[in-house]
Amino acid sequence: MTLVSSLVVSDSHPMSFSKLGFSGSGVFGSDVELCSVRFVGGVSSRSVLLKRDRDGGEMWVWKGRGGVLVRCGGDEGSDSSVGEAGSKRRPARTDYSGAQRIERAQEATKRRALARGSRKLYTRSLLVSLHERIKQNHWVPALEVFKLVREQEWYVPVLSTYLQLLTLLAKVRQPAEALSLFDSLLEDNLKPTTAIFTALLTVLTKTNHFRKAVVVFESMRLYQGCVPDKYTYTAMIKGCCEAGLYDQARKIFDEMILEGVKPTIVTFNTLIFGYGKSGRFRDIERVLTLMESYGVAPDTVTWNTLIRVFGLHNRITEMEQAYEGILAQGLRPDVVTLNSLISAYGTAGLFEKMRSVTDFMVRYGYPMTTVTYNIVIETYGKAGEIDQMDMAFEKMEAEGVKPNRATFCFILSAYGQHGHWHNVDRVMQQAKEYDAVNTSVYNAAIDAYRRAHNFEEMEKMYDEMKLEGLAPDDVTFSILIDAYKRVMRLEKVQQLQEEWDALTKQSAAE
Repeated sequence: MTLVSSLVVSDSHPMSFSKLGFSGSGVFGSDVELCSVRFVGGVSSRSVLLKRDRDGGEMWVWKGRGGVLVRCGGDEGSDSSVGEAGSKRRPARTDYSGAQRIERAQEATKRRALARGSRKLYTRSLLVSLHERIKQNHWVPALEVFKLVREQEWYVPVLSTYLQLLTLLAKVRQPAEALSLFDSLLEDNLKPTTAIFTALLTVLTKTNHFRKAVVVFESMRLYQGCVPDKYTYTAMIKGCCEAGLYDQARKIFDEMILEGVKPTIVTFNTLIFGYGKSGRFRDIERVLTLMESYGVAPDTVTWNTLIRVFGLHNRITEMEQAYEGILAQGLRPDVVTLNSLISAYGTAGLFEKMRSVTDFMVRYGYPMTTVTYNIVIETYGKAGEIDQMDMAFEKMEAEGVKPNRATFCFILSAYGQHGHWHNVDRVMQQAKEYDAVNTSVYNAAIDAYRRAHNFEEMEKMYDEMKLEGLAPDDVTFSILIDAYKRVMRLEKVQQLQEEWDALTKQSAAE
């Protein structure tokens, strides 16, 4: 039903077409011919039915408290607010999902609060809104609703809410907001707990704000009953390892032992991976010895970490011993284990062993995932085994495993490095079909043409990239500028450098 017009008619005047303002070519257009007025039994005495002679459509007029409300309906009776018996129907409800209805209610709550500047909103509506946003990882609206909650007269600060918000901010890596939230906690006269500090430290270490994390870590003991536990120490150790501060990681680990806090398997695995990345294998041996002394048995993650770090450093013998350790302990290797073996064997050029692992996966029902195929494709591509790489990609498609952007980057890089640039355009079309095109994929294609000294195709690819709405990045400009410098086309170098500087300034301003 469509609302046509709202017309106010004084009760002192009789209801008539002239008083209602209707005419053959008036409000409703020239197609409407008004012929008669009749009152229908069963309908309110204030209801009037106006009929159109041409198409049988109907117009109903209701005279309410404030005047007359005019509505019109087509031939289908189901569209009318008044049924055949004359009773009014409720309009059909829009079929929103439960999540959509919750979201609409929450937005309405927020709008009302902002409109009124209210400090007396319902407790339940705001708290439900807050917890739904936390659950959905919507950190910006969650903080906005929490701000409204804190402004309410009924607000009583609770540590658990702060902990939930800090945990959320750790997930989405928002250190500035986490520090501001911690300040709010202190303003609310709450005493931070070890769990609160651990959540805050997790945010800071995840985002490489290690100096600030050290300050926060050392300030914990200023609060009564607030001392680091195994989770706090593990968060700090992980942050040190990710920042490459391995000596600091060892210092914190030693402090953990001296304080009598028993390390968890996660603590040990974190140290093993950190030491392994930097090639500190003596420290790895020390960690494994400590694990044994604490009665902590290696789990699959431990063995996978050892396999990975030994493989990264081409220590194939130690890697295979770690794999044997999985079997000796009665653990089952998982896809991560086998992917690490494939990568290590491929990097070492041991293609027969690599193929034996993929055959093992097929034989025992392990899924060949996108990650697995990407490792195989990258390995063959780097080694110049282009036919094997192409066969792996064809098998990937045949088995219904969807390639991603990394897949096409590996293929394009291999073609560029080994003189198969004539395949670049075909691969780019395939990437578009899989909706797997981004700046990195275009960079790989541009670099392939650069290696082939095909400046015409390189420039076309660059222009196409911009037409697709993808912004060039530092890698893009580095490739292009290097290409033009090699052939002394200095005017192009200057033009690209100016474009690069302009984009850099724009990004900084944003």
